[in-house]
Amino acid sequence: MRPLFFALWATLAACNGNKDETDTDMADADADADADADADADTDADADQPRGNMRIIHVAPGAGPVDIYVDTRSDMPAKQALAPLEGSSFRRVEVGKRTITVVPDGGKLTDSVGDVSFNVEDGGRYSVVVYGDPKALQVLAYEEEVADVEEDEVRYYLFHAAPAADPLRILDVTNKATLVKSLAFGKGPVAADTESGAREMGIDLDLDDVAEFTFDVPDVGDQVTAPFYFTVDDGELVMLGVSPQGMEITERWKLPADPETGDTAPPI
Repeated sequence: MRPLFFALWATLAACNGNKDETDTDMADADADADADADADADTDADADQPRGNMRIIHVAPGAGPVDIYVDTRSDMPAKQALAPLEGSSFRRVEVGKRTITVVPDGGKLTDSVGDVSFNVEDGGRYSVVVYGDPKALQVLAYEEEVADVEEDEVRYYLFHAAPAADPLRILDVTNKATLVKSLAFGKGPVAADTESGAREMGIDLDLDDVAEFTFDVPDVGDQVTAPFYFTVDDGELVMLGVSPQGMEITERWKLPADPETGDTAPPI
């Protein structure tokens, strides 16, 4: 199905009217997330103890909601009913080796559909990503390193979460620059440092430095990190971005039907 897949995606360059945007004011909503984070810290009995920060992103659209457990504590999930294409704000987590287990909503630890272990350092910022084929979910964790981000710059973490899609080239259309030359499914996320500010981010499917799709990315601040995940949901290309405080931006492109067969690009 690759030729059809590429043909469909390439036709979108002229289909601006099919672009659907939701939650685009990511930066303005950060104040609400800050208030939530402050409340979490106030209710943490061990707030003065060394802690890292963790957030969870669900980018497997064909899967149902999931519960997230930290280590083997089975009395209460760290996050309940996390729906596809949603994420959490940062939550405090103890330093040391942590194991994150993903189970179907309402399930038990023994119902695990995936897990990942990683070391948490004091003050570290970590994202846990649920992605892949709904029948064989994958889980990864990575650190959003911010210490070496230059003043007046932002670090994007870019992740390809669509199993059916070939590698993507990610472009900064506004500044006529390439952020990632070839982003393969499940690899990375790849860090891309660039000048802070709002921009159009382009997706180049045939790697010819011309964007078939563009997404509006708001200014999320200076010396911060912001992950962006790319997947396919119900015949639409989806970009899910997450601000430094966990607020989301979601934009979609509708995949048009093939004029000869009526088929759309293969769903995840």
